Amino acid sequence: MRFIKVLQKDLLEEKRSWMIYGITIVAIIAGIELLDAVLVKHGVFSNTEPVYVQFFYWFLFLGGAISTSTTFEDMFNRTKQHNFLMLPASVFEKFFSRALISAVLYPVALLALMSLLSLILEPLFFLLFGSPIVLFNPFASHIIRYMPLYFVVSSLFFFGSTYFKKTHFIKTVFSSWLVIFSLGFFAILFARILIATPFAQMDAFYIRVSYIESNFILPKAYEIIGKIFFYVIVPLFLFYVSYLRIEEVQSTDAIQ
Repeated sequence: MRFIKVLQKDLLEEKRSWMIYGITIVAIIAGIELLDAVLVKHGVFSNTEPVYVQFFYWFLFLGGAISTSTTFEDMFNRTKQHNFLMLPASVFEKFFSRALISAVLYPVALLALMSLLSLILEPLFFLLFGSPIVLFNPFASHIIRYMPLYFVVSSLFFFGSTYFKKTHFIKTVFSSWLVIFSLGFFAILFARILIATPFAQMDAFYIRVSYIESNFILPKAYEIIGKIFFYVIVPLFLFYVSYLRIEEVQSTDAIQ
């Protein structure tokens, strides 16, 4: 199947980068766990909580955002774009292969790596230093519940990788904050015009709003609709726009 070959090609091209990234994760986790075990054994402090979960969040969101933002770096690179454009595969196959790596394979691989690390390091440090064994649970609720949020973040930086030609991560972060700030500003302005409360009466208005907030319960249906919109519609829309962007670049031979 041609898509499988495209997926294999994308994975093999980034094999060296992923290996370096994985070794970095292993070195950081093992180093901090070793330091904690030594300090605890010598009574410097009594914290025995493993660092897997905390660092998992950092590597999932920050590491995932940075790696996803460079997904289509070769599409605008003058020395590499020829290989990307001339690859005998459809635009959808090129798009879906990298979307699958960023949104699905990356978090799954990270979960597997963290689980393997805890299975190796925890018994080892127990034998060497007597540290309690606390394994990383990839199926814990506090881990699984962040996966939909990662899907949204991944779609955002995936879109940034197709839209911006350079410094994808920085431009995506800046653009996101600009959009959020603009929407917040217009929301406040709209509310101010709609309510039309004089500034001299803002204290009384604040009391009314506080009362409404404390006594108003959002209907369950609206809450579900909001979650579907944020966790499903928004990321799918960003992925779709990313696909259109790749199609545009492909059709114009990256001459833009």
